[in-house]
Amino acid sequence: MNRRAFTLIELMIVIAILGIALCDLYPSIETMWRQNRRERDNMRDTGALTRAYGLIKAELRQCADVSYADENGVLFADDRSIKIFDAGKTVVIGKKVIKFAGRARIWGFEKIDARTFSSEVHIGNDDIRVVWRTGADNE
Repeated sequence: MNRRAFTLIELMIVIAILGIALCDLYPSIETMWRQNRRERDNMRDTGALTRAYGLIKAELRQCADVSYADENGVLFADDRSIKIFDAGKTVVIGKKVIKFAGRARIWGFEKIDARTFSSEVHIGNDDIRVVWRTGADNE
């Protein structure tokens, strides 16, 4: 009888080689999953920031003068407001709520004059100061 099959020792050697290879690959796979999650959150945050920008622009066309602006948001003379929660990770614009999934946030509102205020926006590794102006002529 001439049988061709793997011996137990050959099978154990193959399993040991695969185990060693997987141990070497596991940190790379874990890093890849972490980067993928971070990129997915950045894409969601970019969409959320775009939506927030559009909502703020629409809200500002209807707003009167800026009453005050501080780290909690902006209050306008006609009782409209932009509020932030969770250190800028949740923004309430009028009645719309926007939440950021990753590291993006909006914070640091500051009144400049009766119709103008600014805010800080953080996305990725960038901090951006945005200046906003109220009124229908705001395009």
